[in-house]
Amino acid sequence: MKKLFLYVIGSLIILPVYSQHLIKGTIIDSENAVMPMVNVAFLNQADSTLVTGAVSDSCGVYGTSLAGGNYIIRYSYLGCETLYRNIQVNANLTLPVVKMELVQTELEGVEVTAYRKPFKLDREGITADVPNTILAKQTTLDDLLCKIPGIQKRGEDIEVIGRGLPTYYINGREVTDRTELDNLAIDQIQSVRLVTNTGVRYHSEQRAVIEIKTKRLGEGLAFNVSGNLLQGNYLSQNYKMSGSYNCKNWDFFLSYNYDRGKKDSDLDIYQ
Repeated sequence: MKKLFLYVIGSLIILPVYSQHLIKGTIIDSENAVMPMVNVAFLNQADSTLVTGAVSDSCGVYGTSLAGGNYIIRYSYLGCETLYRNIQVNANLTLPVVKMELVQTELEGVEVTAYRKPFKLDREGITADVPNTILAKQTTLDDLLCKIPGIQKRGEDIEVIGRGLPTYYINGREVTDRTELDNLAIDQIQSVRLVTNTGVRYHSEQRAVIEIKTKRLGEGLAFNVSGNLLQGNYLSQNYKMSGSYNCKNWDFFLSYNYDRGKKDSDLDIYQ
């Protein structure tokens, strides 16, 4: 009886492991060269929600583990056409080689603009330079981050593949107020670095870090104030104020948010 009990418990522990299947493949570019740093997202075929993801390595190879089922694979890389493939997983799979093609656009006239490659790969992670690259054309910080290999959006959150929600740093200082990121303009960003091998420079519980370096602004005090009034069934209002003070190597940031709105019979006020 005791042996039977241990066998049942062991089976329950081992079962989830064996229900996972190894999926791997290779990605090449239009010239048949291996293509690193391509985002590979595995989506649920039923509702297109993100299940897991991977990034191709320096040999163009990617891999992950999936439970049995039907999935959509999305391959994406900045400047290339996004590709989709349907797969059915019921065993370990080696997928056919995927070829990424540059985005082709038919134009009435042609203007040639040269952009340098934005990504650099090293043992700690990936660095993306923003000025004079196609990343500078993005409109929001979330749009920019999602163009970096290894970063994807799940719902409203930015997520590092396989490592969950990241910790943000701006100019070497940990960000504790999301408002600071919301108020950061693209033209203020010098570079973005995704650190997946955090080492001893960060707290041990941090599984991934996104370091943002801004262009050096002039010393002194700066303020940004914004607000809006909305009139629907009820009047709602929102006001934001943020400020920064730069002096040599010191960088201070403060923010204040006031939000007042009425829903049905409830009046909500946040400060």
